[in-house]
This record gives sequence, C-alpha cells and structure tokens, in this order.
Amino acid sequence: MEFKYRKDLEMSCFVLTDFSSENIQTYLKEENQYKIVWGRDSNVEVEVDGSIVEIKKNGLMFFTPENRLKIESSSCGAVLLSFNREFYCIQDHDLEVSCNGVLFYGSSLPVSVELNELLSKSVMVIIDVIIEEFKVEEQLQGEMLRTLLKQILITSIRLRQKIRPVQLLNNAQIETIREFNLLIEKHFRTKHKVKDYAELLNLPAKSLSNIFSGYSKLSPRKVISNRISVEAQRLIQFSDKNFKEIAYELGFADAAHFSRFFKKIFGVSPRGYKSNIDKF
Repeated sequence: MEFKYRKDLEMSCFVLTDFSSENIQTYLKEENQYKIVWGRDSNVEVEVDGSIVEIKKNGLMFFTPENRLKIESSSCGAVLLSFNREFYCIQDHDLEVSCNGVLFYGSSLPVSVELNELLSKSVMVIIDVIIEEFKVEEQLQGEMLRTLLKQILITSIRLRQKIRPVQLLNNAQIETIREFNLLIEKHFRTKHKVKDYAELLNLPAKSLSNIFSGYSKLSPRKVISNRISVEAQRLIQFSDKNFKEIAYELGFADAAHFSRFFKKIFGVSPRGYKSNIDKF
C-alpha cells in the first residue's frame, strides 16, 4: 500500500503507506514532514533521535519534522501517515484541533496514544476512506484528505486527554500547560529558566510550578532541561558541530558550562557520550 498526494503549486504533500512499500525508508527520512506511525497489527520498535521507543499494537505515535526516525522495513502491519506544513499546518489549524503542544511538541519525547478495539476500528475506517479518496482526482481531493487527517488527530487528542490527569485542572490551566510546551519548543535554545517562561505566560513562576504539580511528576524546570538534553543528544549524534558550537547553539555561555549540564543529566561528558553512543 502506497498513496501520495502532491500539489507542486502549493508545495503540499501527504503520504499514506505501509511498510511493504519500497520507498518506506525514503519517507521516514524526509525532512519537513510530520509523521504518524500506527502499530496496526503488532508492536513497532522505533529508533528516534538515537533512542529506542516502542509503539504498542494499536498505538499511534506522533513525530515532528525535527525527529530522526529509523524503523525496520520488516515492521509488518505498521502504517505511516506523513504530511508537511503546506498540506496541514498544525499552527494555522490550532483553534480547530489544538494538537500543537499536545500530540506534536507536547513532550521532549514523541507522544503516543493506545487505541482500544473500537477506536482502532474507527481509525481503520478512516484509513479506508483515505485510500478511496486517493483514487478520486478532482479539485476538492486535498480538502477531503485534510478533513480525514483531522479526524485522526481529533480522535487522538480526545484519547490523550482522557489518560492525562486533566480532571484535576480547569481549562485555563490545561491551556497554560499546552502554551508552556509550545514556548519551550520555540525558546529552549535561549531561555533555560522557569521564570523566563512564566513571564511569557504572565504568571508567577510559583504558580506555573503549582499547575504542573497537579498534572505531572515532572516540574517545569525538568521539562525544560529534558528538551535541551534531547536536542544536545541529537546534535552530538547527527551534526558535524563541535562541542563549543553545540554549547553556543543551545544557549550556554561556554563548552564547560554545557559539559556540566550534560554530565548532570547523563552521568557522562559530551565527549564520553559521543565515544560510547551505542551504550546509551
């Protein structure tokens, strides 16, 4: 199974494929694409930014254009949906769907949801309709495909919200957490302190910490450091930059400061990490 929608004039692209496609590795490596992987028939092992995660059977996992993915082509029963900002911009459609900061950019690690049998059948029905829509080449094809993709996103958001302790928070507090996640993604290279984000949210730092205490075991400070550390790992593994350049890119005053931060998180210096990547 392999279907691709592409409009060169608007530079939009949407792909639906399973892992039997000979182009699957190309699709996984494509930059500037949001990706959703569905473990339709079995668990799927994914290497994302050098770390191994597992998508449970009937689970959906959401990846941003910044993620580097490796999945074996032999992952039978897995399905990939891939789209770029020109096809569906999660920022522009935020008021409609609110997946930005929940499914995408909602954590330092990719977000996942597990579908029950009923929801899995619902997603399969949507996939079947998408397949049929790919066969219809007419003016409104792109809009119809966007509508179907939106149904999958909305289903996932509802499920994500059910498994989080949002019942302890009011709507304003939930929105604060979502905005905090988005602000981290935008500013983590230059802003490392909780008070920096509290100011952007027009909140006292203590109030932000109190909101998180009812939502997650992670403090705002830990969420910030997790995002910086994930990017540090990515740069060490996949870029040609030296440690001084990485430190500068991540907003540290010098390489020594960056090294102390990295060792506190991983228990080893950046140099030691790079020499022993396979052990992490």
